[in-house]
Amino acid sequence: MITPRPYQVDVINKIKESYRSGNKSPLAVVPTGGGKSIIIGDIVRSANNKGSGVLLVAHRQELIFQLSLTLCRFGVSHQIIASASTVSSIKMAQYKSFGKIYWSPDSCVAVGSVQTLAKRVERINFKPKLIIQDECHHVTSGTLWGKVYDAFPNSLRLGVTATPKRLDGKSLGQPDGYADDLIIGPTVEWLIEHGYLSKYKAYTVSKQWDLSGVRKKKNGEYDEKSLSAVADKPSVTGDAIQHYKSVANGLLAVCYCVSIEASKHTAQAFVDSGIPAGHIDGSMPDSERKKIISDFADGKIKVLCNSQLILEGFDLGSIAQKDVTIDCCIDLSPTASLSLFLQKVGRALRPSPGKT
Repeated sequence: MITPRPYQVDVINKIKESYRSGNKSPLAVVPTGGGKSIIIGDIVRSANNKGSGVLLVAHRQELIFQLSLTLCRFGVSHQIIASASTVSSIKMAQYKSFGKIYWSPDSCVAVGSVQTLAKRVERINFKPKLIIQDECHHVTSGTLWGKVYDAFPNSLRLGVTATPKRLDGKSLGQPDGYADDLIIGPTVEWLIEHGYLSKYKAYTVSKQWDLSGVRKKKNGEYDEKSLSAVADKPSVTGDAIQHYKSVANGLLAVCYCVSIEASKHTAQAFVDSGIPAGHIDGSMPDSERKKIISDFADGKIKVLCNSQLILEGFDLGSIAQKDVTIDCCIDLSPTASLSLFLQKVGRALRPSPGKT
């Protein structure tokens, strides 16, 4: 039986109070590493015990895996609404981790990818009383997420995120979104002070990059091709390798690069310098990506390079089902988005004994 931490219980109670106050779509904010999955799992367990249908929505395969395994930890059988290969992989992971399969096509609890749900929404075989959207800063009207919400206008909703801010300026409440209440959990500072996130050291280069000539897209983010001219260079990669060797040598590090090509270049440069490194991206076969992540969790790979894949909800220990954390974040991809920056650095803040 999983027991939520006191601050997680406080957030759960505030969510319940929000519904009692007449709100239909509260948004709960908990920092990266603060245990949003435990909050979600406890709420789903409570609803399931009362016979209430719950639909959980995510947008990345890794998040669907993690939500499913979280429900397993809470003893909740559930449907998985995703591609056949994803369902098969999750069922295997369930059996490997728990010695049984929690997948049940007749359950009134379901975990699904927003892409699949938007196509199959009319085929869901129960009426969810509650829809939970992980990483809900994506949820605005006129999107796939909004389509799922709109298909069940009488359902209660719960959005959960660490970063309730969008670069495009759209609101997560009216007029662009759905949230009607904001529930603020503990701060990163508080979680660090109380040992729930690790203390950290931050390093940067003495001469900052000149981004004055880098173009921006309509949403305000840097243009990838324009930024690559500044960020995807041997001098940048060499600086990162030098810093890694001097201040983080041997630590498990995730390296964020400006593009897939830059990620491949960077991984190879680390390998050439004698540091085991790998690259992952969304176009890889699932089996290949999982193998690389597994090797990273086992320490066979020390630096894992990517563009924007290891972000929202990526919990290495949960994915690998091992007691392991990311120890270091190397950021070689400037962003105009505060939310994206916090998602990056938050990957390295999950605690472990003696970690900084």
